[in-house]
Amino acid sequence: MKTTIPYQKLDGNQSWTAPVTRERYNDDLTASEADARIQSRHLVKNFGKKTALNIEYSQILGSSIYGLVGPNGAGKTTYLRTLSGIYRPDAGTCEMDGQSIWENPEIKSQILFLPDQPAFLPRTTLLDMKRFYQGIYNRFNHNVYRELLETFGLDEKTKLKTFSKGMMRQAALCLVIAAQPKLLLLDEAFDGLDPVMRRALRRILSQLILDHEMTVVISSHNLRELEDLCDYVGVLHNGNMIIEQDLDSLKLGICRIQVAWTKALDIQQLQRLGLNIVDYSRQGSVLHLIISGDRDEITHTLRTTNPLLLEALPLTLEEIFLQTMEVNGYDIRHILG
Repeated sequence: MKTTIPYQKLDGNQSWTAPVTRERYNDDLTASEADARIQSRHLVKNFGKKTALNIEYSQILGSSIYGLVGPNGAGKTTYLRTLSGIYRPDAGTCEMDGQSIWENPEIKSQILFLPDQPAFLPRTTLLDMKRFYQGIYNRFNHNVYRELLETFGLDEKTKLKTFSKGMMRQAALCLVIAAQPKLLLLDEAFDGLDPVMRRALRRILSQLILDHEMTVVISSHNLRELEDLCDYVGVLHNGNMIIEQDLDSLKLGICRIQVAWTKALDIQQLQRLGLNIVDYSRQGSVLHLIISGDRDEITHTLRTTNPLLLEALPLTLEEIFLQTMEVNGYDIRHILG
């Protein structure tokens, strides 16, 4: 038996199931606009008659790792190219540190964009490209480059044309991360990396963020690829930003509970205790609940019912999105790919 209960509140705030607005952002996040590295307002980008981007409001905080999620065709690459100053907005604004990015050489010199298919100068090695980057980016960090080289196990003296697609992506990551731009935009660059590599990259990026106030935006169609990397996540769907939230708050606002009693309680009895039950199912005498709210408060309330079994289990980020979006009419499988 599996039943869905109409979704009401998530950690005291309404779930973001409509395009994010400035007012909703201010209501649901504690971060102030003064902390924002990137702000986009009423941002529109068209290609002919097709609207690729229609973002009412988006905010990316400085000194953070931001995950941009959505299926192919959602507008992720278009948004990154707009953030990098490659595309000119057809309407609205896209700013970095309060200044327009488009046709602003000073701001654009602080941004580095890595596309999903990196390109290198012909007949070069990674060592050649490192020297090229050092000549352009005065903050290029040799120690970070060496650490990344060892993490990926790449030979810097081998011709890049002999590298596989995955190795070329790793080589590009060595270069762009070591360049230490103020804003680093990575398009699908972490897809396919194993957990050990992701942990190493998270550690390196976290140190650079701490030391140099770098902001990193990573796009992916796979939410699982970003869960252990990002501080914040934004979900693009048909060019609209439908969710933008910090991961810690998102994870703290909902939990999975397994509970059993000598004499089973029904859902109505539990709801009368003030529990906001989003979803539930039964397996024998064990009731599996998805409940929004503070986990400690939820378990305290359930202990008053004298259960034989009570266990609170974490949800993955993907499961949280499944619960907070599907019950509001979105098909998460189509949104996250």
